[in-house]
Amino acid sequence: MILRLSEMILQHAGFLARSYWQTGLCAGLLFAFSTPAMCAAPLTQQEACGRKIYFQGADCAGKEIKGVMGDLLVSARLQPCASCHGADGKGRPENGQDPGEITWQFLTVPYGHTHADGRKHGAFTATSFTRAVMAGLDPAGAKLSALMPRFRLSPASAAALVAYLKKISTDSDPGIEPARITIGSLAPLQGANADVGIAVRAVLTAYFDDVNQRGGIYGRKILLRFADSGADSAMALKTARRLAAAPTFAMVAPFVPGAEHGLAALAHADHLPLVGLLALSVPDDPANREVFYLLPGFQQLEQELIRFAAVQGNLTPAKSAIIVADSELQSELSGAIQITWSELGAGQPRAVAFSPANAAQLVHDLQGQETSAIFFIGNGEQLSLWMQAADRAGWAPDVFVLGPLMDESIFTAPVRLQGRIFAAYPQLQPELGAVDSFDDFLQRHKLTRDHRLVQISVYCAAKILEDALTRAGRNVTREKLILGMEQLRDFKTGLLPGITFGANRRIGSTRAEIVCADLDTKSFQPECGKSRKTDE
Repeated sequence: MILRLSEMILQHAGFLARSYWQTGLCAGLLFAFSTPAMCAAPLTQQEACGRKIYFQGADCAGKEIKGVMGDLLVSARLQPCASCHGADGKGRPENGQDPGEITWQFLTVPYGHTHADGRKHGAFTATSFTRAVMAGLDPAGAKLSALMPRFRLSPASAAALVAYLKKISTDSDPGIEPARITIGSLAPLQGANADVGIAVRAVLTAYFDDVNQRGGIYGRKILLRFADSGADSAMALKTARRLAAAPTFAMVAPFVPGAEHGLAALAHADHLPLVGLLALSVPDDPANREVFYLLPGFQQLEQELIRFAAVQGNLTPAKSAIIVADSELQSELSGAIQITWSELGAGQPRAVAFSPANAAQLVHDLQGQETSAIFFIGNGEQLSLWMQAADRAGWAPDVFVLGPLMDESIFTAPVRLQGRIFAAYPQLQPELGAVDSFDDFLQRHKLTRDHRLVQISVYCAAKILEDALTRAGRNVTREKLILGMEQLRDFKTGLLPGITFGANRRIGSTRAEIVCADLDTKSFQPECGKSRKTDE
């Protein structure tokens, strides 16, 4: 079953060609609904700074706040206020521990506080609260629980945290209303990538229609706001900012070719959860808490190619070379390549630049150095030019490529390269019956089966978001959603490998599938025999 779906998808290599991620789109903003959502009054700059401290454990400049718990140095990023006291500051008891409520209304009640252990003290003031956070002492000078870290705050950060606690009871995230949750997404609906964008919109619309038919999530319907991402990356980011201000609670499966990094930065700055960003440049960046990727990107796929070549083919760096046809992509991959060879206890292969003008000389030099394997960094058209030059020289090394950059031309490779071209793709791992269930979903909603991996990725992103919203509870907040996503372990979508996130992990599955280009059947196969026509 695993290979059946993978091969079915991989045989359509064109849908993952580089043009899949290119720009060249038309402008416009198409919202599914235009009714404005209600939201709380915006926070002041100081209150917003306090919110960042409370939820993210970082000051307004983004600097990590640290503290101590006993003899241990602790990070507020890993243990922010919200992790114990909750997104609403209510601090409900859990596992026999009561972290206590810290809303300002509660802290400052005029009659003071009496605790279960008999400890008594008067109402907090800004000064005594700051002392409690930093020194672990209550207003009466008694010690707080040893489980409460003592954080190091600057006077400005302490004042900001107090300012936010005065607002926390009425602070609500945008896009949340009593009867609905607004979820946003965007993709090109015109231009070269319109067919992909239309597929994204169609799957999301159908999925959330099904959710709403089942009664929504805790009685709230999902309102999908879908926008045309526009003509270029600048327009895509402008559109994303307008969509976020609509307001939108979270985004799911946006497809913004060329603007992925900008959208990720926007999500981080606005504390906007972004689930399943469709991208092939996938940084595993725990510092950006808001962005979650489902599948591996170029860096992870290249690392799997290296491991496969080293283990399966007993390849050494001395007998291999990196041919660089795309210098920008090489810059992105270089760090991952160096780390992987170092992990294998080996040196670094030499990297050489490729162009049509130097193809013959490059082949001559590498062949003379008895190079047996090539890692090609470039697209299908560039690979074809290099393979033609190698064929003219009668040279047939093993060739390792990034599958998402290839197109159908890979199957027109010279016959001497039969069984020698290996491509890495994100791995699929469908469960028994899951493919049929997904096909039923497409059929019920009269959706085509074009761009199948895109459809699967969008469908799974929506499924993960639905689960995370459900686990976040009726009083869902963005922070609860993010924390819930971080606690996802081996989540079964039915179509992808188990998805796992964590505080230091933002890629749900890093598994890759290495396949061989079978030139006889013009398809990718788990294995394929080599041509008898070798170097002459």
